[in-house]
Amino acid sequence: MRGVDRSQRKLTTRIADVDLNSVVANGEMVMRCVLLGATILGLCASGASADTGMKLGNDHELELGIVGHISPKCEISLPNRRIQTELTDGPGSETVAFRINCNQTLSVTMTSANGGFEHPARDRNENFAGFMNFLPYRAAFMVNADDAQPVIAESEAMLGGAGGSIGTVPYDASGTLELSWNPELPLLGGTFEDVIEIRVSGAGENPIPR
Repeated sequence: MRGVDRSQRKLTTRIADVDLNSVVANGEMVMRCVLLGATILGLCASGASADTGMKLGNDHELELGIVGHISPKCEISLPNRRIQTELTDGPGSETVAFRINCNQTLSVTMTSANGGFEHPARDRNENFAGFMNFLPYRAAFMVNADDAQPVIAESEAMLGGAGGSIGTVPYDASGTLELSWNPELPLLGGTFEDVIEIRVSGAGENPIPR
């Protein structure tokens, strides 16, 4: 090995020293010493200097898709569940306030139990000439929100449920349900009753993108 210069002999001696010291180390340390020795030998054979930048391994790219989801919510609250009003033989109305809170476009369905204000005599199929024992009405569901449209339905159509969408998202808003009527004949004396079920929901749950 006369052709090897003095700097290369010194470098080879350092590699040998590292290998000898690694004999008494654990397996992980032996592996590190062998890799270090291989790296130094490669630099020595190529004639590159020790401070030359060298990257070990390859670069990898990974795309991570993240999807968030909020469950649709729609809530309505009425301060009063039972309303009593005085009827007359002329036009009348009653307004009920409520609070509404949705995170999707609101749709509402109103269902009437009787299809109008009903007198007990109607169940007995009794006719009273010149008087009404059944009083239809109109229901208007209105929300105080930007671009909100009223949902209006006739009580007789509400027997099977009627309604629609207000066209906007009412976040923590107020609203009113207005009932109005106009009897064609005088009303029969007594009590007229109806029960209205109000169901609110979002326009439909958005599917989770995949």
